[in-house]
Amino acid sequence: MNMNQLANMIMRMFIRKAVNKGMNVGINKVGQMRRPKKTAGGNAPRDTSERDRIRAERRARRAAEEQRSD
Repeated sequence: MNMNQLANMIMRMFIRKAVNKGMNVGINKVGQMRRPKKTAGGNAPRDTSERDRIRAERRARRAAEEQRSD
């Protein structure tokens, strides 16, 4: 084995490791994007009061519109 073949073999090894590591990082990042992020307090309950208030207002508007159309 001459020096050129040895250098090519070592370069291919490092390039293969770098490419595989980059692929793994990218795949892990995509996997993390699909999962919901954890809150600092663990599984602390979310404050849904604002959301519930908005939904109640929408329901009331729909009910008023239905009564007007009848």
